[in-house]
Parts: sequence; C-alpha cells; structure tokens
Amino acid sequence: MAEQIEEDKPFFCYLPYNAPHTPGLVPDEYWKPYYDKWVGRWESVIYGMVKSIDDRIARVLSLLERSGQQENTIVIFMTDNGPNTWRYNAGLRGRKGHVYEGGIRVPCFIRWKGVLEPHLVDRPLAHIDILPTLADLCGFENPVPENIDGKSFVGLLWDPKSGWLDRKLISFSHRDAKRIREDGAVHTERWTAVQQKGAWQLYDMQKDLRQFHDVADRFPETVRELSNHFETTLSTMPELGTLAPVPIGHKASPQLVLKGHEAILSPKKGQGIDFNYPAAFTGHWISDWNDTDAYPSWSLNVVGEGVYEVMVWCCLPEDGLGVKGYLEIGEQRLPFSVDEAFDPDPFHQPFMLDNESNKYESKPWKRLPIGEIGLKKGDSVARIRLTKIPGNQSLEVKEIELKRTL
Repeated sequence: MAEQIEEDKPFFCYLPYNAPHTPGLVPDEYWKPYYDKWVGRWESVIYGMVKSIDDRIARVLSLLERSGQQENTIVIFMTDNGPNTWRYNAGLRGRKGHVYEGGIRVPCFIRWKGVLEPHLVDRPLAHIDILPTLADLCGFENPVPENIDGKSFVGLLWDPKSGWLDRKLISFSHRDAKRIREDGAVHTERWTAVQQKGAWQLYDMQKDLRQFHDVADRFPETVRELSNHFETTLSTMPELGTLAPVPIGHKASPQLVLKGHEAILSPKKGQGIDFNYPAAFTGHWISDWNDTDAYPSWSLNVVGEGVYEVMVWCCLPEDGLGVKGYLEIGEQRLPFSVDEAFDPDPFHQPFMLDNESNKYESKPWKRLPIGEIGLKKGDSVARIRLTKIPGNQSLEVKEIELKRTL
C-alpha cells in the first residue's frame, strides 16, 4: 500500500486474517490480561486474537490517515462465518458449519470517509454482492456482467431506505456433496427455511432472529416455495463435489503454488498416500507415500501459454534415497530423482489450546528444482507420479511452485 501510494498508483489490499480461530497462537500481552480476569484459557486466547486484529487494522487506517488517502479509499471489514467453537455469538443459533444465523450472519462495515454517511443497512446481503457494489462505487464504465449471482447494494449505502427488491439467497453448510444436498438454507427478508438432513424448518426472521420457533407447519406454501427454489438452484450448478481448476499464467501473477494439502489423492486418502494430518488443513503436506500406483493431482486452467520453471518443496529420509518420478501436466512430463536426504524433525508451535500443537506442526523444506515444462492453454491436470520408492519412508511434498519464464 505504502509503495503504491508513494507512486500515486491505485491499490487493492486484501488482508485475510486467520484469527480469531484455531490454532490459538497470540503473544502473552494479548491473552493474559483476559486470563488474569478469570476468563477461561481458550476464551482468553480468542479475545486476545480479537485485540490483535484491532491493532492490525489500526495500522492500516493509520497509514491511510498519514498519507491523506482516507477520503480516496474504500475500507471493508467482514468475516466469513460464525465462530469455529462454542462461544459468545450474540445469542444466535449455531456456529461455523451450520446454516442457522449463528453460522452465517457476520459483521460487515464499509467506510469511505467523507463520502458515505454512517448508518445501518438492515437488509439480507451476502459476500456475492461485494463485487458489483464496489464496481458501482468506483464508477467503472464497463460494469460487471449481468449474469453474476451478486447484486449491487450501492443505493442502500447512499440511503438505507432506498428501494430494494426482495430475493432468495442460499447458504450451504459444507463442500461435501451429500451435505450440500441435505443441509442448506434459503433466505428472504422475512423468512429463512433451513434444511437439516433433508427435513425443512421455517423461521420468521422479523419476529424470531434467534430461531427458537419452527413455523413450517403453519406456512407449508412458504416452505414449498423456498425448498423448490433450493432444488432448482442446485440443478443449475456444476456437479456437486467438482473442484474448479486453478488458473495459471495470468500476466499479473506469473507464479503459481500448488499446495500439498489441496491435492486430490488417488486412489484415495490412506491408500498408499496420505496427509500428515487427516483433515489436511492449510500448512499440512503429502506424506506416507509408499505405493507407485498412488499419486496426488491438481486441476489447472492454463490461461497463459508458455514455459514454466518447476520447484518441488519436499523432504526425504536417508533410506528413501534414489526415489524417482515425474511431474505430469497434460501430455508433458518432467522426470526427476532425489539423491540427497533432507528430513528434519517437525516442530510444534506453542499454541494455547489442548492438542493444537500436534495438529499444526511444521518443519523446514528443501526446494528441489526439477526443470522447465511447456504448458498450452486450456484445462489440464497436474500429477506427481513416483516410479521408484526404495525405502519404507518416501517423498513428502509440501507444494509445487511453477514460475513462468517465457
């Protein structure tokens, strides 16, 4: 931001803070003041992380103020979902992973100093509305396509009483195809219909924000209308469980990193290949690879045809020396072998929640250059295949780095 401001250039700054969330890692000066006041240990860490976020956002706002860019910058603060553990949630029902209000209702603050007057917008809005709203606020000559899911609420930012057509928004509980079909919700200004394991409930949000009273039996036509909309919307979506390909080759982003924890493992997780932690969270890696028929893969969409330099971030124990394999993308293959051991012990972070240290362990990685590969435009699949596994402990992979050179 500072560099762009200094050069009088526009900027877009996206700060996706992990906190307040597991793993519970925050300096003592943030969590101990709460703990000393007899707040529980985990709650103290949560409140400490919230205080840390406050301080970090203050740095951003301070930069805008010092640089004179406050009235030239739109600032948005929002979150993704409800809390990931049972804790304070303003009395709303549910938490992260639920489609009740406690899982999906989140704060959203929009500030444009000197332009937008402070006020409350009390309408059901969603993350999909941010893009068209920003496009309107910025006065783009070519607005976003009309067929996107979101809707600009710029009128409500000027006047919260301005006209707004009611609509039906959909929430899903999870990326799993079965749970998407069975656990979801449809929202209008008055109603929220919630499906749990195939059974529909109905709540009047103007009278029952905390969702204590299911009135589905009293308003069967409303349930039928909203549930039909849910099914119709599902029918227009790509096949459930399909992962969108990762784009590679944009001019503004010549480098792509394929994370190990985001790989699809074949034939399946735990059969000749696995992750170091079953849930495969951010920071985890591919491990226990002992079968040449097993492999990881990533779906790609090559938008920039060219030559890419490839690095594999890996570890290999002494008895695995001589492992051989190749990276395959489309019809291109890039063979490699690992002839130098590098296998440091994992180290644990000083997280505050019980059992978090083992869940979020880490370790150093060796960057193994394996050469260059030519990619053509279009959808493709990247795979690493091992053709020789000498020992019981084989190659571990943290990520693959592809950088366009031509």
